[in-house]
Amino acid sequence: MSVLDGLSEFVEEIEKEKLPIFIFLGLLYGLIGLAEILCDLPLFKFAVNNLMQSTSTLLQITGFVLFIVDCIVIASSPFILAYSLGSITAHYASRFKRVLSYLVNLIVPSDVVDVAVTYFVRKPSRIARIVFIVALILSLLMEAGFNSAINVSSLKKQVEIFVGADYRVDIYRYGSPINMSLIEKEIMQHYDGVKIANVYEFWGRARRIGLPYIKVVAIDEEYFDVAFLDKNFFDGITIEEAYKALFKKREVLLGVSARNNFGMRIGDKLRIYIRAKRGFAEKYIEVSIAGFFFFAPGLLRDIYDAQKTDYIVMMISVKSLKELTNLPDKLLINIPEGLNTKEFTDFLKTTLSSNGIISAIYSFATLLNLSLNSSLAGITATLFKLEFAELIALTILGVYLVFYSEYFTRKREFALLWARGIEKRDIISMASVEALLVVIFSLIISLVIAYSFSLSLTKLTNMGLIGSLKPPIIPVAVFPIDVFLTIIGELIAVWIGAKIAIRQALREEFVQLLRIHH
Repeated sequence: MSVLDGLSEFVEEIEKEKLPIFIFLGLLYGLIGLAEILCDLPLFKFAVNNLMQSTSTLLQITGFVLFIVDCIVIASSPFILAYSLGSITAHYASRFKRVLSYLVNLIVPSDVVDVAVTYFVRKPSRIARIVFIVALILSLLMEAGFNSAINVSSLKKQVEIFVGADYRVDIYRYGSPINMSLIEKEIMQHYDGVKIANVYEFWGRARRIGLPYIKVVAIDEEYFDVAFLDKNFFDGITIEEAYKALFKKREVLLGVSARNNFGMRIGDKLRIYIRAKRGFAEKYIEVSIAGFFFFAPGLLRDIYDAQKTDYIVMMISVKSLKELTNLPDKLLINIPEGLNTKEFTDFLKTTLSSNGIISAIYSFATLLNLSLNSSLAGITATLFKLEFAELIALTILGVYLVFYSEYFTRKREFALLWARGIEKRDIISMASVEALLVVIFSLIISLVIAYSFSLSLTKLTNMGLIGSLKPPIIPVAVFPIDVFLTIIGELIAVWIGAKIAIRQALREEFVQLLRIHH
């Protein structure tokens, strides 16, 4: 009787077994935690911002308990979800033998693939155990890669919002009366393709009881050409609609604190008193709210000002305040690709200072590089690159120990296969196929662990740093080249560790094993 025939009856018996109920409960638990992470921690925020801030002692205690429970769920759910998925996958693996055989044949064609796959799926509990352990080992390096990538992407987005464009110029003082349009024209003529947006700042006061001061930011149409705008920065309105509202309909946009904290809605009208920053010009304007925004790239001192309650931020067209606009308070500049940034920066500094303009110039490229070299996110990314080789070595060692202990305990089992007529090189090939299947399952599960855990860590860190404020949204699938290289490196490391373990565990002659036990 062939090995395949000998195992088929046993495999069918395993398929009839039921999974313990706690596996499905673990899956539900893990999915709840994953949903909490992906939905931006709604329970966590409710506990912290509502229940724990309540005047009721009972609600405060309830909020604290919910806070602790939610932290535990967020931290543990990736691992419980991974274990549950591994157990369920292993339990039903025998139903997909043909698919598994097809996949393995695509990677390493061999005559023993079908037998190896059948042999692999006959013990789901063993599959689940080894897959989960290897997945934990893989997730160590992968989580570091994902965490580094998410932190760097988040840092880049924050720098984009602060600078707002390739260059941001904050003008503090004009030395003498000048024509700013002539200076801007000189800059654009000297470097073809340069675009400049003017920004004007005022303070206003609404004729409505209970509202704080309003920081009025007037922009021109070029702002939408040069600024690093993102659709996620706006709420209740698209970028195209925002442009039309500001420059076609003469409406305004407000920071989201106006809606969240002061009850304003789209379509509401406000009468605002505004005074010029320089001189004595003043104006009353009546405006209609077209939408809200979370972030205004390049316009604010703190990127979260639009969400804070110290004052309301209002974005308006410069044409609506033309009587008050004289000299801009900020310049946002976009330069064409390929332009020497150092040369342009030096020219910009010289041009402004020669005209008596005292200013601070922020270059996006320079500030991003400085942030990556000095911030915690940048240091973490650098350490990850430095420790990459060390983590790869630890992965090889960990995988080697797992597979060595697995195959060492199964030496007699392989010896009996040899006694049935299967050559030793085919047995080693079967063990290699099993290792490959473990790697495939473990890689998928480790991705779940690494990504969800790193994402939860990032969001909890953000909550600790900025509280209930909404951080800028970064892509859900952060998959830069560093993470891709990490996965490739891990696959190679796992394969090396597994192959060494297999050969070390099975180096003893099978005939000696059979003599000992029989």
